[in-house]
Amino acid sequence: GPRIATMGLHHGGGLAALGAALRQPSVMVACVGGSVTAGTNAAAGPFSGYLEAWLRQRLPQQLVQVWNGGRPADTVFGVMAAGVPENASIVIIELSLNCGSQLEAFLRQQLLARRAVVILNWLTLWGNFGSHCQGQWVALAVYYGVPLVDMESALFHARRRPAVRRLYPAGRD
Repeated sequence: GPRIATMGLHHGGGLAALGAALRQPSVMVACVGGSVTAGTNAAAGPFSGYLEAWLRQRLPQQLVQVWNGGRPADTVFGVMAAGVPENASIVIIELSLNCGSQLEAFLRQQLLARRAVVILNWLTLWGNFGSHCQGQWVALAVYYGVPLVDMESALFHARRRPAVRRLYPAGRD
């Protein structure tokens, strides 16, 4: 299967917090981010629907809900700060180029609410587009002890298939 590169798992117990959230009778996952989370131009729709189906299959004894808070990248954190459901136990943050300093404030807000946080990094799929942001995000993940999932690594083997390569043509192979 695909390998998932993560950062920050040894500091704040990121995987432990995620595991604890997934063992609760009710699991509410809030997906927040830009156009990728919103499913903009995605023929198959946003990834949150697939995540919910996958979690329901693997957690049949639990009530699973996935909330999609995807917004255009230029309005992401202004809208999301008030929009994450109060009962969310896990927050998945999909990074966009416009995150800037708002990312850390939003991340802290979620951690203070005792939510498990996972950061998704999609930008490496598009070559060097956004590479100036990578260091900041890795540093935040390590400092706060939250998983940073690099989607280039997660999709590495899948991208070798011709059908997937057409969807994600750029990046390093």
